[in-house]
Amino acid sequence: MLQSISSYSARHICLKVPSRRYNLSAYTYGFTLLYSSIFTSMLLLLISLIMRRPFHLMMFMLFFIPIRTCSGGYHCKTYIKCTVVSCLCFILTFLVSLMLKLLPVAAALLLTGLIAAYIYRNSPVQNSKQILTAEAVLKNRKKAKWILLLNFLAIAFLYMTPYFFIAPMGIATLITVAVLMHIVIHPVGH
Repeated sequence: MLQSISSYSARHICLKVPSRRYNLSAYTYGFTLLYSSIFTSMLLLLISLIMRRPFHLMMFMLFFIPIRTCSGGYHCKTYIKCTVVSCLCFILTFLVSLMLKLLPVAAALLLTGLIAAYIYRNSPVQNSKQILTAEAVLKNRKKAKWILLLNFLAIAFLYMTPYFFIAPMGIATLITVAVLMHIVIHPVGH
C-alpha cells in the first residue's frame, strides 16, 4: 500500500512538473521515505499521548534524529519493521529514562560523557548497502562530535532548570543510539 501511494504521488508530480528529465523511481523512493516517516511520527505521537509523555517524545526526537543521521547504526529491512522498531525504541528509551532518574546528577553527566565518547569513537557505523568514502567518514564524525557536545550541554542545562525531569530522556536516547550502533558493530551470533 505504501509503495502504491508513493508511486501514485511520484507519477502525479512528474506529470505536473514541466521537466523533460525526471527519475520516477527516485521520486517514488522519496515519497516512500516521506510517507513512512510521517506515519511513524504520527504513531509515536499517539503512543506518547497515550503515555501522557509528549515532552519525552520531543526530547527523544530532538536527540535521536540528528545523531543517527551521522552516526549510523541498525537499519530495518522493511518500513513496517522500521516503524515497529522505532516505537519500541521510544518506549524502551522512556523506561530506561525512568531508571536514570535515580542517578545523582554527577553520575548522570558522567554516563552521558561515556556514552557520547562511545558514539563518537564508533561514528559513523558503515552500512553494507552504502559504503562511505574516507572524506564522508571524517565529515560524519565531525558532525557527530558537535551534535554530541550540544546534547551534553543540553542535558547539563536541563538539570539546572525546572525541566530537570526530562534530562534522563536525553541520556537514555543516547544509550539507544549507542545500542543501535553496537548491534551493527558486534552482531549477535557472529
